[in-house]
Parts: sequence; C-alpha cells; structure tokens
Amino acid sequence: MRSAPHAHTWAHSQRKPWAPSTRGWVLPVLLLLMALMGTLVLSLWRSAITRESLARADADRLQARQAARALIREAQRDIQASTPESRHSPGAEGSTQAFYPRDMADWPRLTARLQHASGLACQQGICLSLTSPETGVATWVSRLSGAASPGQFMPRASGADSAFTQLYPGTAAYWVELLPFDTDNLSTSSRIEVTPGRPSLVYRITAYAQGRLAGTRVVQQVLWLANTQAPERANAPRVLQWREWLE
Repeated sequence: MRSAPHAHTWAHSQRKPWAPSTRGWVLPVLLLLMALMGTLVLSLWRSAITRESLARADADRLQARQAARALIREAQRDIQASTPESRHSPGAEGSTQAFYPRDMADWPRLTARLQHASGLACQQGICLSLTSPETGVATWVSRLSGAASPGQFMPRASGADSAFTQLYPGTAAYWVELLPFDTDNLSTSSRIEVTPGRPSLVYRITAYAQGRLAGTRVVQQVLWLANTQAPERANAPRVLQWREWLE
C-alpha cells in the first residue's frame, strides 16, 4: 500500500525537467509570428501606396494628353478664323505683326518680319519653320515666350474642352510653323507621300501641356493641311503626320 505514493513522486520528478523548456518556446514563436505579420502588412501598405501613385500619374498624363489634343484643335480654328483682324492679314504698310498668309504672295512678307524679330522667330504662336522638328520637350518649354496661350485668340464655348480646367495657368501653349508645300522637296514638306490637291502652305502645329504633377509634360505635333484644294475630297483638311513626346 505504501508503494503507490512513491511511484507518483517518481513520475512527477521525471516530467518536471521538461516543463520549463516547453514554456520557453512560446514567446519567441509568438514574436516571430507577429514580426512576419507586421512585415506582410507593411509590404501590402507600400504596394497600395505605389499603385495609387502610379494610377494618379497615369490619370494626370492622360488628362494632359487630352488637353494637348484640344489645344491642337484650337490652333486649327485659329488658322481658319475668318475675322478680318491683324492676325489674319498683313496689315498696313510698315506693320510688324505676325499673321497667317492666305497664299504664297504674302509668304515673303511674313518671313521677313519673323526673321527680323528679336529672340525667337515666333510671334504669338506664329513661327518660321524649323530646319527639323524638335524632339525634346525641354526645347519647346524654352519657347513658351513666343507661343500662343489657350483661349488667347479663340475663346472656347462654355463646357468645351474641359481638360483645360485642370491645367494651371501658363502650363499650356501652341506654336504654328508655316511651311511652303513643295512636291519637289519632300524634306520641306515633311515626307508628304501623296499630293492632296495643290495647297500652297502646310502647317506644323505643336501643342504643349503640363499636368498637375511637375513631371507630367506632353508635346503633340501634327502636320496639317487646312485645305487640300481637292474637290474629290470636298477640300477637307487633312492630317499628314502626328507625333507625340511624353515626360
């Protein structure tokens, strides 16, 4: 009858050394799990922030591209405007303003005025043609002083081109280079493959727009005929070339 307590004491003494060792692993395992969970949460948070930043940048760039397209349309209306003011006529003898020539007869007069202009060969967005199209956004930014601003000459109707409402003042402009149409010199007419009628002038329109983000800058450029002088095409305007540069 006295052997039972002795056996219980022996069994208890055999288990006792293992108990402290088992309890010692609980805290490190919990700390490791908490660290892993914290790392996972931090990674997910950073990923969400990155996706949000990329989405915001993409939306800003899309908006700036839409504004540049709207500005090209405004430049086309500026060229085709029929109002008899100084921007569409050479003016009286001795005038110095730039204007859109209606034909090649007035082309030498415009060229002489722009060549004698100080600084850039541009006045309010009307420019001499460059020897080659510029491909750098920074180059066009440096020419902002000679550009035309949105709404400066062609006021937009209420609700039209709403992309401009998201732009800051001074962050959008356009230039119109006038090139003589010359079928014998394809470099001058910028690789016009098919002669659409016999127009006298080709317009190279460049539009610049900056988004809300400082790094969002867009330049779009079209080579455009205001009138093809081709009855089979209803004398419709025609885009000969389109280019875009993004930052």
